[in-house]
Amino acid sequence: MNIQQKKKIKFLTLYNSFTEKEKTEFRKFLGNEVNNNGRNYNKILSSIEQNEAGKLKLKGSGSDVTRWNRFSELHKLADEFLILKSIESDDLIHKFLLFKEYDKRDLQLTFEQKYKNLKDGILNNTLFKYDYNTLFQIDNIYLKHLVLISDSEKFLETLYKSSVTRNGFFIIEILEKLIEMITVRESKPLIPETMDEKIYGSLDIQNVIKYFKESSELPDKIFHTIRFLHYTYLSYSDLQNSSHYLKARKIFFRELKDISDDKREKYFICLMNLKILKVNKAIPGANEELFFLMDKKLKEGLLNDFRSKNLPVNQFRDFVLTGLNLKKHKWVENFINNYSDCLPEEIRNDYVSLARARLYFSLKNYQSSFDHLNKVSKKNHLLYSDVTLLKLKILFELKKIDESFNEAKNFREYLRKERDSEHLLLQNSKEFCKAFTLLLKLYQSPTRKNYNDLQYLLSKKSIISKKWIILKMNEIKLV
Repeated sequence: MNIQQKKKIKFLTLYNSFTEKEKTEFRKFLGNEVNNNGRNYNKILSSIEQNEAGKLKLKGSGSDVTRWNRFSELHKLADEFLILKSIESDDLIHKFLLFKEYDKRDLQLTFEQKYKNLKDGILNNTLFKYDYNTLFQIDNIYLKHLVLISDSEKFLETLYKSSVTRNGFFIIEILEKLIEMITVRESKPLIPETMDEKIYGSLDIQNVIKYFKESSELPDKIFHTIRFLHYTYLSYSDLQNSSHYLKARKIFFRELKDISDDKREKYFICLMNLKILKVNKAIPGANEELFFLMDKKLKEGLLNDFRSKNLPVNQFRDFVLTGLNLKKHKWVENFINNYSDCLPEEIRNDYVSLARARLYFSLKNYQSSFDHLNKVSKKNHLLYSDVTLLKLKILFELKKIDESFNEAKNFREYLRKERDSEHLLLQNSKEFCKAFTLLLKLYQSPTRKNYNDLQYLLSKKSIISKKWIILKMNEIKLV
């Protein structure tokens, strides 16, 4: 009996997210009699077929209800498989669960040794490799154990050490959230003050750092991380002051080389986003320093952000723009060739085509740029804006003035209707459209008045491609 799929099967959505290796492991998991209750779930998996239209067929005997029930059971088994796989891959969780069992069974001598081994393994390992919420749960279990055995001296010692470390991570977490909120507000400025900001604003942070510095119980890497984030936060708060950034940079490259890859990449991006803000404010030297950070990040093999489907998070675009701003065409070409495979398949073709369009534009090969640009699907407002901004510049360079007017008009109408109008790129796109329209007007009527109107607008606003507009306006001979 063949039955057509009539509703979305949650198990299949989950199963399709498995890698081939995970699918093989899952089949072995299903083959274990402890897990399958005597049912042959692998046979059900093998009965799934997909037709040319992408619809699933579930082959075999049995009623529809029976088969849906089997898939519901498979979904629960898949959840259990993922939980076990997660535990096996996380050494700390594995040891923590065992530690809890020793505590329940009142195995005191073994329990003490397990605690000591756990703490030594964590504190002597790469910083941020483990989830420190789990570390604090371990401390809490041990503290309860010390209360039960009435060891007040060891209780106070453990409580003090745990509180110092816990507060260190509390400050780290607040600072990370503050920096993240600053970058979010750059694109969406109307977000109200957060609780983290209120708490941090009430602290005497200089004294807090002093307390941590004087504590012999706080690991050095945690103290250095607090200082790094503090100076980074100050840098965000005062973009013109380079001294805070230089202190943060020094700590990052000298003291935080051995933190976990995930955290090091996150802090690289903190510094890069700071420099992107400075580039947008036309602060001298920002482009060069941003390129330095990007190049260092690539050399350290920290590429996870390229794998994000979230366009604002994925920095592939920024690497291309930064290299082109400095005319490093060969570097950009190598970057596209070497790192585009890191991009998710869903966005890869669009990102690569847009990157090559930008590269050819910078090389003044406008027709090739236009050809690559036409391969990009404008599937969201960020891609739509990026594509249209470049297209307007290409049309102007090709002296297609009537098309430029029409495209600019359509773009203004799109920006007027776009719901996410608070986004910084869309706001900047509106300002670009104003300047670009004045440039077209100047091209058609090269009078001193039109020139002055455009010059006045450029002097008042921070505009995308401002250098390009100034170059083009100065190429026009006034009458």
